[in-house]
Amino acid sequence: MRQSLPDIRHSVCLYVPVEQVWEAVATSEGMAGWFMPNSFEPTVGANFLLHSGSNLHSSTPVGVPRRGRGLASLTQ
Repeated sequence: MRQSLPDIRHSVCLYVPVEQVWEAVATSEGMAGWFMPNSFEPTVGANFLLHSGSNLHSSTPVGVPRRGRGLASLTQ
């Protein structure tokens, strides 16, 4: 039986334009720059892989963008 991992949640204050934040969290290149390489494409419902550098890969569905607490966030 496969166990699921808990969600990773982290909050920070960023003093940059929202467009710069969006680029970092809503593009494959942006996420690879601060998180890990991935196969992200901005299509709602599509799955993408996070490549951890080992043989472990995590498939994640793309959610619908919304604004929450001043930051762009993704929800399903």
